Amino acid sequence: MPLNKLAYARYNIIDDCLTNKRRKYPSMEDLITTCEEKLQKQFSISQLQKDIKVMKEGIMGSPAPIKFSKSHNGYYYDDPDFSIKRVPLNSDELEALHQAADLMKVFSGTRVSQYFNDAVHKIDTALKVDYGQPQKNHYPIIDIERPSAHKGFQYFEFFTEAAQNRNPVSFVHYSYDKRQFSAVILHTYMLKEFHNRWYVIGYSEKHKEVRTFGIDRIYDPLMLNRQFTEDKKFDPDYFLKDLYGVLPLKGRKKQRIDFRVNPRLSNYFIANPMHHSQRIIKYHEYGTVDFRIEVVPTLELLNDFFMHSTKLVVLNPDWIKEEIKMMNKTAANNERLFG
Repeated sequence: MPLNKLAYARYNIIDDCLTNKRRKYPSMEDLITTCEEKLQKQFSISQLQKDIKVMKEGIMGSPAPIKFSKSHNGYYYDDPDFSIKRVPLNSDELEALHQAADLMKVFSGTRVSQYFNDAVHKIDTALKVDYGQPQKNHYPIIDIERPSAHKGFQYFEFFTEAAQNRNPVSFVHYSYDKRQFSAVILHTYMLKEFHNRWYVIGYSEKHKEVRTFGIDRIYDPLMLNRQFTEDKKFDPDYFLKDLYGVLPLKGRKKQRIDFRVNPRLSNYFIANPMHHSQRIIKYHEYGTVDFRIEVVPTLELLNDFFMHSTKLVVLNPDWIKEEIKMMNKTAANNERLFG
């Protein structure tokens, strides 16, 4: 029979009382008072007696060893280490839990916030304290690319807090292209990761529009005590769904982009789509495939097309074809100049 939320809350409160080392042997009056204080409802003696009976019969498969001490006029656990929060696990379940902890550790590090890292560390430590080391020869069986600690990542939680609490911030931003610093006041809306790098997106008072700034180019951010500006034109889906990357090309709207991939790369694109909108529009002889995506063109998109230009050809629009040609010419000139 499924537990209702109120009953489950009472069981947990009773469990807390019975595991409290500072106030041992809580009486029935103590249990009722604590439940009423925490749940802001009145309960009868018969209700708490029923709760104790249910717990003793085995809540969540764990019979609670609740006893009553006449000499202390209160209740206690016959097993001092028992708690309904400590769910008994068989060997297979415990091994699965260790594997889940390993998987979370894989995703910790520079990719996420310190809060996540701390939580994963606590889970891993609790597993080892409560259940010991895994029985089998245990080592991680999953590994992912671990990006190095990127410059500016120490501000990740700062901007997360700014977005959650709607606090405007000020910082100094360095432009790699212009090679100069500028002061920015930003009303942070969201953070986005792309190619293992983090960007902060928000309304810039300097530019009078929503802008994207790489965290690696930000210095000395400060929280400001001023009114938060919500740009009514801001569309999260634009950044989350329509953009391939984070830096849209000025004046370019969402559009269809067709490209042809040779047999050496086509299976890779089938297995790993560039974008959620990607679809196959034609199969050719010998394994060449034509694809289509519908995105807002970005600097990252052009760079990725250029990176694969020995195995990929843009079919349309024409302006992207010309951009890729120019990038190849520039690369050839650079080879002559610096090679």
